[in-house]
Amino acid sequence: SWALVKEVKAALGLPAAASFKHVSPAGAAIAVPLTDVEKKAYEAPDNLSPAALAYLRARNADPMCSFGDWAALSDVVDEQTAMYLKTEVAD
Repeated sequence: SWALVKEVKAALGLPAAASFKHVSPAGAAIAVPLTDVEKKAYEAPDNLSPAALAYLRARNADPMCSFGDWAALSDVVDEQTAMYLKTEVAD
């Protein structure tokens, strides 16, 4: 839930996101840069905002479990994050 990402942001000072399936987190992550290998594996678009990057990492922690997920983000959903979320709608 939002409490999880709020605590992570408070502890680490970085944007955080979580992917939830039902009431359980399927993945949680912070916005740290992707390696070239991760960019290729995640098919990541260029120039993701920190919030979008955190969600991309969280969702890809377990993409099969994240199918049909809902997202929690520590930061305001900016345009880049909204556009990325739009591509991941599964239901």
